[in-house]
Amino acid sequence: IILWSLYLIYKNRTHSKFNFKIPAIVFVCFMVLNIPSLIKNQSISYDLKNPPEAFTVSWSQRQYLAQLLVNSGKLEVGNHPTWEETQAYVDKNGFDALPYSVLDAMLFDIKLTVVEFFKDFTSSIFYSFRQIGLIIFFPFIVLVIGIYKKTIHIKSLYVPILTFIMLGIFSFIIISNVELRWLMPLYILLIIWFSDLEKEKKIAQPYFISNYLIMTLLLCYGGFKVYNKLF
Repeated sequence: IILWSLYLIYKNRTHSKFNFKIPAIVFVCFMVLNIPSLIKNQSISYDLKNPPEAFTVSWSQRQYLAQLLVNSGKLEVGNHPTWEETQAYVDKNGFDALPYSVLDAMLFDIKLTVVEFFKDFTSSIFYSFRQIGLIIFFPFIVLVIGIYKKTIHIKSLYVPILTFIMLGIFSFIIISNVELRWLMPLYILLIIWFSDLEKEKKIAQPYFISNYLIMTLLLCYGGFKVYNKLF
């Protein structure tokens, strides 16, 4: 996605005021923040999912086992078994009973991968609706209209295509549930895109107003749940 986006920026550089200074500055700033990690670990800083030294299983195995337990009704959605439970499962059924890496997980059981892809894609749309309302559906509407009218242009459909790609990638490589925090960059992009189209009067007023009403209802519902937990 990043390489494709940079290619589009480069290709349209003569028609746009955008240049590579902004991403270059952002890149340098983040590399500066990673200097301690680069000095100590010779790599950039990121969240390690490694188990304690006493275990030989991987995070991918723990995650895959979580989905198997969820599907069998032995675990609630969104939860994971402990490292101890994952190790016990592997000790009992063999190390190859669970895929060790993300790539192994995608190829381990093709049928399960396909089923979980559609489940994750659907649930991602549903939970995204709770975060940004009707905005999550707008890229699909625009893309369908573009295909129907045969007016597909990469520049105008950049965000809708990007939405499909990002949701598709996460839904495919993650066998268990997709976490919404991974989609935050997409949400920000969608909100800005939706706002720009509204300013250009390219969104029907009823759709725009409906989104405000839905977001208000969702905020009231969320606020009511928080109020009950606090009091």
